[in-house]
Amino acid sequence: MVEENKSRELKKPQDYESIDPFKLWMEDRWIFCRRMAGDGFCQKAFYGVCTFIWLANGIQTGTELQGYQDSIIENVFQYKNKRVFLDQENWTQK
Repeated sequence: MVEENKSRELKKPQDYESIDPFKLWMEDRWIFCRRMAGDGFCQKAFYGVCTFIWLANGIQTGTELQGYQDSIIENVFQYKNKRVFLDQENWTQK
């Protein structure tokens, strides 16, 4: 995927910034949201935001994306069974 910066020059790979989901989850803005809206809602929103970022940056759906998503569920949210989170993640059930 080739994008242009504000001055209409092509972006180089070093122009992109990688995200560390654990550090992002521990930032003040997410902690504030978690305290105001609760962990359950914020986990769903965070999961969605990270997925959107990965898809927008060219991560292909499938095993690569699933690996990133599983890492968030297991390492950031500390779920031992990812199925528990995924069952709660379905917003239409509630």
